Amino acid sequence: MCIKPLLPNTCTSLLIVDDEQKIRDSLCLILEHSEHRVFTAATASEALALLSSQPIQLMLLDLNMPGLSGHSILQFIAQNKLATHVIIVSGRAEFAEAKRTLCFDFVHDFIKKPYDVEELLNAINRCKRLIQLNYEKAQMQEQLKRSEQLHRFFVEQSPDVIFLLDANGHFSLVNHTARTLLGYEPTELEQQHYSLLVHDADLVKAADFFHINRLDLQQTKTCELRLNRQCGETIYVEIKAITVELAFTPFFDLREITTDYGIYGSIRDINERKLAEKSIQKLNLAMENSPILIVITNQEGVIEYVSQKITETTGYSLEEVIGLNPKIF
Repeated sequence: MCIKPLLPNTCTSLLIVDDEQKIRDSLCLILEHSEHRVFTAATASEALALLSSQPIQLMLLDLNMPGLSGHSILQFIAQNKLATHVIIVSGRAEFAEAKRTLCFDFVHDFIKKPYDVEELLNAINRCKRLIQLNYEKAQMQEQLKRSEQLHRFFVEQSPDVIFLLDANGHFSLVNHTARTLLGYEPTELEQQHYSLLVHDADLVKAADFFHINRLDLQQTKTCELRLNRQCGETIYVEIKAITVELAFTPFFDLREITTDYGIYGSIRDINERKLAEKSIQKLNLAMENSPILIVITNQEGVIEYVSQKITETTGYSLEEVIGLNPKIF
């Protein structure tokens, strides 16, 4: 059964279930000027029919009725997971029985007959506040769920490896880009220490970079490291990371929330860039040490580079010829 619950800023739908006509009339009279849409049922069967056809947010329930008892209604609400909150309105003889109904988490109060009007209204208002709080909580959880889904989408679609390290440096989250960049499945890296990936020559550098400093909270830092792919190949990467708070709620005590710290970051492949830089460095070194004069011009014939042989060969200094035409030689 799926009945869409009413929004809390609308009139509360309230069902009075009691086999005594005078009780139903009395409760209707009390509630006629309040912001409620009031329904009544003289039997459990009538109440079940109403619960099956429309959302009921709040119910005032008598347990002892002819035919099906109020307990059958409570069982129906529990089995169908309805968003209905219940206040038991019970006679004195049924007080002990009413207390047993509190095992249902949607039963929030019980009022003795004959009831005190102020006590009854206070119980109803408490339930209404609870309905509002539950609605706001559900909205926040839904927003959080959508936010997490959106974040997960961007994480999984990222061309970079996205990761989260716990306080001890173990991976607790790795996206699927790890498969293409590092050769590891995300599940193979989870719970593994980051040093598994780091080249031996960069271990000290990595330890300094991944050291958690609470003063660096939310401050981005960048580092270039060599990592080992699963196949044994070494690649250059750029890592950007921030220190983040990780909150934990122990399952044995929901009131005790502890805070720890971790590292959240990304790993980008810069292997081609680093190899190109090394090639350029080698070329520059070769040109600087060349026994002959090397001159490089742009498309307009303007000198952009000359080797150190310029002074020995022409008598000009490097600063004198940059920006000129080679015809000066």
